[in-house]
Amino acid sequence: MKLSMWILTDWLKDYNPLPKIRNGKPILKNARLYTSDKGSKNSHVYIGSAKELMNSEENKVVCIHEQDTILLESENTEQIFNDILNAFDYYNDWFETLHEQITAGCTLQFLLDSARNLFDDFISIADPAYAITAFSVPETYDLNNDFFLYINNNKTMPLDVIMDVNRDSRIREVNRTDAYIIENKFLPDSVICANLKFDNQHFGWITMLAQKHPVTQGNLDVFSAYAKLIEYWLHCNKTQSELKSFQGFFLDLLNDHSGTQASINQHFQTIGWNPSDEKMIVSINRLAGKDIMLTLSRRIEKWFPACLGVFYKDAIVVICNLALMNKSEFMVGFKEISTPSKCYCGISYVFSETAQAPLYYAQTIIAMKYGEHSPGRLNECSDYAVAYGLDIVKQHVKTDIKHPAIKVLQKYDKNTNSNLTETLKIFLENERNYTKAANILCIHKNSLKYRLSRIDDLTSIVLDAYETRLHLLLSFYFD
Repeated sequence: MKLSMWILTDWLKDYNPLPKIRNGKPILKNARLYTSDKGSKNSHVYIGSAKELMNSEENKVVCIHEQDTILLESENTEQIFNDILNAFDYYNDWFETLHEQITAGCTLQFLLDSARNLFDDFISIADPAYAITAFSVPETYDLNNDFFLYINNNKTMPLDVIMDVNRDSRIREVNRTDAYIIENKFLPDSVICANLKFDNQHFGWITMLAQKHPVTQGNLDVFSAYAKLIEYWLHCNKTQSELKSFQGFFLDLLNDHSGTQASINQHFQTIGWNPSDEKMIVSINRLAGKDIMLTLSRRIEKWFPACLGVFYKDAIVVICNLALMNKSEFMVGFKEISTPSKCYCGISYVFSETAQAPLYYAQTIIAMKYGEHSPGRLNECSDYAVAYGLDIVKQHVKTDIKHPAIKVLQKYDKNTNSNLTETLKIFLENERNYTKAANILCIHKNSLKYRLSRIDDLTSIVLDAYETRLHLLLSFYFD
């Protein structure tokens, strides 16, 4: 574990440290006594006399790392040097021991309990829906207050607290590696928080209530290192489901493994989505190559905060909250993204029952299958539902169900080199509009009327009957 000058400041508190720290990043690996005849390493902190190193009149010890200094009320350089070496030994032993335990297969709960000797405060891990998956409580903690009782009974914070905390933009910064402080009127104390990331996805948080210890930058740096251990545990336990990212939850939803309606609602409520909001699902595919699909998914989420995307079955699948965004604006914006990236998409019907997401995802597949595969193409399932339905019927038809009139007309056309079959098809497809049908057939309206009279003579079909027209149209499709 690498230390920072802030961590050393806390460690050396008995010497009344006076830090002047500009950088303070946790990059220190070792300590050395300062000697003028040797070069310096940027991973080392150097200890020496303030008179010698800083031209100070005070007879004190100073720790130096590049532009950062810690001035200490002591004249004993050797003692300070040994104390700092003890700090490196202590934190390295702690870090390496937990690292070995993770590799050996320890549980998440064990990992939290093992940190009590260092933090001795209430520590918890929560998934992106704020469901607490594990927590560790010191024996001396008083849990008999409403906040802790609620957490213990419900394994989450009260919803009003969640909604207020959720306004803090830092909690959604996937690439944030440093711990930070959350101050909130609904929380019993200041909270040290670190974001957890796994496979480039936000996977939740590890938090600590700062009741017993002051919140210092040194404590934040140690907590950041501890969060990295939790992420290592996630890497070693990929198949365990103790933590779920929002993307992981959406994948479970698509696979119909998302749990009860109540748990589904809670996940969406924590990101500001009302379970009854109107939503739609969009599946996005690329004409060639999948190398930018993850980037495209993140760009869509950035452009449209009311969207949540995952990579699923070789495509990007996005769920959109239409109560928080305008559908037409999304369509225009998506076209701007998908056209240059050579992507097309399938769009489901609008729905509100979130638990039925798998059904609406299936609609996006229908839209992509029957729709146009061209860059920027937005294929809506509603435009291809008939084609899909006809295909389903056709797959299950085991005998000839075509209208007898079709065979009569086909035989007549073959013997006379006529076009009555096509004429009837065009006439019905255009809802018996003489002008439209004549224009498509490139004939005069009177010629169309003559052809229709010949059809009537040959077949005696009554086109005013809806079932007859439907039977004829299906027959043309099955032919």
